[in-house]
Amino acid sequence: MKRSEFLRDYDTISDLMDFCWRNDCDVTENITSADGFNEWINDCLVDWARNYSWDELYSMLSQFNDIEGYDYYQYDDSYGEYRPLDDSDFNDLRDEILEWADDQGDFWDPEDDDEDEEEADCWDQWAEDPDSELGSDDEEFEIPDEEDCSMLDMLSAGVGCIRSINEAALEQARQEDRLFMEFTEIPF
Repeated sequence: MKRSEFLRDYDTISDLMDFCWRNDCDVTENITSADGFNEWINDCLVDWARNYSWDELYSMLSQFNDIEGYDYYQYDDSYGEYRPLDDSDFNDLRDEILEWADDQGDFWDPEDDDEDEEEADCWDQWAEDPDSELGSDDEEFEIPDEEDCSMLDMLSAGVGCIRSINEAALEQARQEDRLFMEFTEIPF
């Protein structure tokens, strides 16, 4: 994978977590989804109920109201608690992963210089002659001829098509009703 592809394609915390998991990177190992955060709280509740009084437990649980509603949480080892992640944290995580990958040595595939050279050649050509068309010489660009069709003609054609579609649908509904009536008639 090229570094530019990483920057272009990995644009969510979930993508970063997936990248780290596939590449044995530990930058996101202490990040969990909202479901994982809820599971952690559920696991801790039993221990907390045994070790704390109800008012201490109430106080502990009420602090989670402030961090509720996020998609991802990061466990902070220094405080022993989770903190919610937002967009600014995404940028920090991405930078950490880029630093980790750069430290690995030849982690990134080399960037294609051919594409850059073609683009540079194209811009050089335009700089020499701004009236020339950009692109390779073997490409032929043709402007289609204008057809003699007014806006009124196009609208009339569209209305005519819609009218014929509606008439066909109405006729089909009438035929289905006749068939149903014939089917349901019970001779005595």
